[in-house]
Amino acid sequence: MASTTPDPAVIQALAHQLSTAFTHITASRYLSFAGFVVLIYDHLLTFADEVELIWLKPMSLVTMLFLFNRYLVPLIIMVDLYDKGGFARNVPNLL
Repeated sequence: MASTTPDPAVIQALAHQLSTAFTHITASRYLSFAGFVVLIYDHLLTFADEVELIWLKPMSLVTMLFLFNRYLVPLIIMVDLYDKGGFARNVPNLL
C-alpha cells in the first residue's frame, strides 16, 4: 500500500482557513458581549423613566408588550452568550 503525503500548499490553505475561522468566532464573541453590555447600560440609564412611565401606570396591552420586549431580549442574549462563550459544552446532552 503506497502512502501519500499531503500537499504542503493544501495544508497551508487549510491552516489559514482555520485561523481565519477562529479569528471570526473570537470577534463574534467579543462583539456580542459588547452589545449586551451596551444593552444593560441602556436599561440602567432608563430604569427611572421606566418606573415612572410604565410601572406606575395601569397595565395595558402596550405596557405588557413593552415589558415583554424589554426583559425577554436580555434573557435571550444571555443564553446566546452562554452558548457562544463555550460554557454550554460542559452541559451534558440530555436529549
